[in-house]
Amino acid sequence: VYYRLHVSDIGWMGWAKNGEPAGTQGYAKSAEAIQLVLVQKDGRAPDSSDSATEDAFRKKPLGISYQAHVSNIGWTGYVSDGNTVGTTGRALPMEAVKASLTNTNLGEGEEGCIRLSAHVSEIGWMDWATGTAGTTGQHKSMEAIKAKLDGNIATHYDLYYRVHCAGFGWLGWTKNGGEAGTSGLSCPIEALQIKLVKKGAPAPNE
Repeated sequence: VYYRLHVSDIGWMGWAKNGEPAGTQGYAKSAEAIQLVLVQKDGRAPDSSDSATEDAFRKKPLGISYQAHVSNIGWTGYVSDGNTVGTTGRALPMEAVKASLTNTNLGEGEEGCIRLSAHVSEIGWMDWATGTAGTTGQHKSMEAIKAKLDGNIATHYDLYYRVHCAGFGWLGWTKNGGEAGTSGLSCPIEALQIKLVKKGAPAPNE
């Protein structure tokens, strides 16, 4: 049995068969119509010349979303997948950061979370915590950060990140629990980038 879906904003997708997934997942797009065709074994698949795509099924890839608490500003909006959070050139230290995975319900082996630890002025390294690091309301700057994946997802992805520090600018990328930033130099983090990369894929460019 062959079948395909007409999906909002896409149109007719490619044909799937015999229990294969059809449609989309993670894109918030509705299935508007379905076609089913019974074909004799080893027979020719239905014509797909009017399909908008050859893909029978699309799932949104795993991603990451993060925000920063910045001195004199408060919590910024969320950014994702390698974009910059925080400020540069304004001498506004980051005090805390939150990060979480998106689209984590898309398949076996993609379960997990992000763990963070911050080196904070007058405190030093804080304990690892799920999805958050640093302080708010204490006027204490983050000077360094560590981040890692926890759970099955860590076997499929690397977590890269880098920071913009006062007096230094952008430092190099590190990954999977490495230290990014400074300690003992009173050079707070002002901006941060985080990127999720599949195992074996190239590291982010500087």
